Amino acid sequence: MPAGPAAERAYLTYLRNMADDCAAGAGGVLRCLSTEQTVRDRDAIRAAPSERTTNLLGVSYGTRLGAACAARSPYRTGRMVLDSVGGPWDWSDFDVLQSRGTAAPR
Repeated sequence: MPAGPAAERAYLTYLRNMADDCAAGAGGVLRCLSTEQTVRDRDAIRAAPSERTTNLLGVSYGTRLGAACAARSPYRTGRMVLDSVGGPWDWSDFDVLQSRGTAAPR
């Protein structure tokens, strides 16, 4: 976990570089890789075998996905367990807050 402003900047730079590498590798399909698109895909999978609802176990980012599914289709959402819910802020901010929260006291 980063400790201090310089370590945080280095960590965020690492995360940005990783995101840029992923974006370069994804190429043209990057526009399809979003929470909203995943919610639509998940609903299409639910509908294929004519299921009225689906259940969901969401952990970490899966909690945001679960909340988005329930918001888009509340009557098609069955049981849901959301574990380790992240807040509504940007994910890079979440990484910084999480690292501060889990860092050993100095």
